[in-house]
Amino acid sequence: MEEREFRKLLDLFPILNERPNAQTEEEKEDDAADPFWEKLKSAAEIKVGPEAAAKFCKAFQTVHKKVSEDQNSEVIRRYVDATSRSSSG
Repeated sequence: MEEREFRKLLDLFPILNERPNAQTEEEKEDDAADPFWEKLKSAAEIKVGPEAAAKFCKAFQTVHKKVSEDQNSEVIRRYVDATSRSSSG
């Protein structure tokens, strides 16, 4: 799915519930069955049809996973930086 098409579909859903950043491995495995994804898929199917909804949800999950990984990396980096400064000073 092209970014422009993804953005167009994303604009159909102006408000998405914010999800917690930290997830256990079990929660990550259960993402597909998560009520959030089910609601998103149902809403998307109504607006764009089942085939486009499946593509949109897959693309959205990929972006969500990447953003979550980036945020977790940033949190870890900040923690390491903070503990390095406090132990060296």
